Amino acid sequence: MIESLNQLMAKLEELPESQQEKMAQVMLKELENLTSLPKGVKGETLNHYAGIITQGDLQLMSQAISEGCEVIDEHEW
Repeated sequence: MIESLNQLMAKLEELPESQQEKMAQVMLKELENLTSLPKGVKGETLNHYAGIITQGDLQLMSQAISEGCEVIDEHEW
């Protein structure tokens, strides 16, 4: 266990049980918020978007990326 967790546990143990329970609930809720990811959609539901971008638009996008992203402006900074 990392030192911060050891310190946290020591501080929690100093609290009365009722406050330990409240702190545990708060920390678990925060951990749940940190670790829960928004639900996505299955890839197959996005299939109706396949082919929606025209070849001409794809070429324009590719050109814009080549022109705008592969150029280094040495005087920018």
